[in-house]
Amino acid sequence: MGDGINDAPALAAATVDIAFESGNVTAQAAGAVVMENTLKKIDVLIHLSLATRNIALQSAIGGMILSLVGMGFAAAGCISPVAGAILQEVIDILAIINALRLLWGNEIETDYSRSIEQQ
Repeated sequence: MGDGINDAPALAAATVDIAFESGNVTAQAAGAVVMENTLKKIDVLIHLSLATRNIALQSAIGGMILSLVGMGFAAAGCISPVAGAILQEVIDILAIINALRLLWGNEIETDYSRSIEQQ
């Protein structure tokens, strides 16, 4: 993380880099720019990225399991190729709907919000 010109080389070399504010060279070198100069936004960013990763993992594993079950039914001759293709599209739509959970008003619980509730 950085907020000044002297941080730009370190941010350019880092794997994960975050800059505060957008009016300097550091923001151009960083992968992410936080517009508010507060660590609360970093906490939200970390928890949002963890939630995104978990949902992507759920969608990938769930899609693979459902596809394997569908292939098993297709190999046994229980469903036709057209029905198998339609089933695969349904599985894809379920994965997309699962990914959209982040947009449906679920508040991402952060360490900051937990500390406020405890006070």
